[in-house]
Parts: sequence; structure tokens; C-alpha cells
Amino acid sequence: MLAFKKCIELDSNDDLAEVQLNYLKYLSKNNGSKVDYDIITKISQISNIYYNKSLLFLRCKIYIELEEYLKAKSDLGRLFILNEEDISFICLLRKYSDFWSELYINYKINENDFKEFGIVDKFSKLLYKVINLYFISNLTNLNNGLNSIKVSDSNSLSGQVFCFKDDVFYLNLPKLTNDFTKDFHYVAWKINVKKILSQNAFVKFSITEGKKDSNKVYPTKEYLLRYNDLSKFEGLGWIEYTLPIKVHCNRWIQLSIEVNKGSIDMRIDYVRFKKSFGKQIYFPKMGHFLPIHKLLPNVPKAFKDNYFSMKEMENLLLLKDIIE
Repeated sequence: MLAFKKCIELDSNDDLAEVQLNYLKYLSKNNGSKVDYDIITKISQISNIYYNKSLLFLRCKIYIELEEYLKAKSDLGRLFILNEEDISFICLLRKYSDFWSELYINYKINENDFKEFGIVDKFSKLLYKVINLYFISNLTNLNNGLNSIKVSDSNSLSGQVFCFKDDVFYLNLPKLTNDFTKDFHYVAWKINVKKILSQNAFVKFSITEGKKDSNKVYPTKEYLLRYNDLSKFEGLGWIEYTLPIKVHCNRWIQLSIEVNKGSIDMRIDYVRFKKSFGKQIYFPKMGHFLPIHKLLPNVPKAFKDNYFSMKEMENLLLLKDIIE
């Protein structure tokens, strides 16, 4: 808490630090078990709340904890707009299963919806319905043989990912349908290039489209990442890589990915369709420290050690402690 107090002393207009300080006080007062409505009032009184992603996220989380799910849904929708299709913050809300179940009902998703794609659980159905996101682990519901490459990963959005590095790997997804509201979307893969094992490494993405109500199939589009491309991602952790290829509305879309044998140690979490090409997205590692210049942007990165002692830096809250 001392770190936040110092930030407020340095800048009395630091709304984020003040709200986080009050939030931590409430958690401490209630032994971390609950928060009350006073903190919501303090956040809502801030004039730029609808343009501040950090404050809006905090309010959304508190609404969820208070089981004010409709209000949380409203803030969540605003966060999607402010983040410009950067969905990495969903990882920090993943644990609130009751909230996602409520949204599942709210969006009137049927139990049998999307089963033909291997999507069976509510969270996966919700994300496919709302943000056109398909978890790769869904494929194990269509092909049991793929369980051999499925592993647990706490830093993934689904908790289950595909991992491959020893064999030739070719993954063919089912023909996905879409209800895009624009003429076209881009395809984004969430990948983690852990280690490149050969300079011959490549990853080939393929996209085939066809008309829904006819036998017409359009030429397959391909995009290749070679060693020099992949080396830029090695060791970065989870990223979302958007292909510079457009897919169209009112068509079925079949995606595939191919990796040559023993050339790369890589994991895949999901693929999704997004409205804009946008920037490359990096995902937070749960349990890691958030740099002070990002947590509290009013403190210049170059001078962070002038404002906080090394002991205070070590004692700064983990990202998960701030939001849990």
C-alpha cells in the first residue's frame, strides 16, 4: 500500500493509484473475502472512467464479485471497445465461472450449439459466439487421438493447449461458420514459440473458404513463417499473431496449420476472427510482477528506482494480487 500512497503524494490526480489503494484497504478490512459498494462509488465518480481501461477493468471485476452481472457485462463490453480487440484481459477474469455462466444464459446459447465443431463447454461456446474464438483443445472432442499432444498451461485462456516439437505436425480444423457483421475479418492465432530447434523451421497457415449453400470452394490461401520470422517470437511467451489475410462473411472457413518435423517447440491455444489487423498482442504471465512503470504510469520508467526503494519494489503486489 505504501507504493500507492507515494504515487498519490507525487500526483494527487493519480486516480488509478487512489482507487487501487482504497480497493486494497477494503480487501484488507474484509480479510480479502469481499468488497462493498463504497469502492464502486469512488470509481464511478471519476470523470474519465469510460476512457480509462485500468479503472474500468477494476470496476468490472468488483461488479462481478458483487454479483452485479448486468453492470459487469456493460463494463466488459466497453473494455472490448477500449482495448481495440485486445482480449488479453479476459485471462484475469477467467476464474469467475458464475459470471461466464450468466453471460451464457444471457446470450441464449443452446446446449447443442456448436457441437459439430467440438465445442461442448459453456465458456468455449460463449467465446465462440461473442468474439469468434475457437479453442484448439476443442478438437479433442472430435478426435481422441489428439489428446496425446494436449497439455495443461496456466497461462493459456482455456487451460488446455496443443504442444508439438518432435514430429511432423498437421492440424486441420473443422469448417467453421461465421456471422460477421463486416465484409471481412482477419485470422489471429495465439501461439507460444518456446524454442526453435532447427534453422529449417517453418509454420504454414492455410485458409480455405466456400459458400455455405453451394459446392463452390475458393482457392486456398497460404501464409508461411520461416526461421527468421519465428526467431522474433522465440521466448516471448504467449502472443496473438494476426495473418495478413482476409476472410469473408457468409462463408464457411477451414483453417489448417503445418509444422515440419522436429524443428520447433511451439504451443497453440486458440484461433479467432477479428475485425481489424491491429497490433500484435502479448499476454500476461500469471504470477509475474507487473513492472511499476506499467502498473503506475505516472512514475517514469527511467526514474522508478528514485521513487521506490529496492525493498519496496520487491514487495510490490503481484498482478494477480491486485485483481484477486
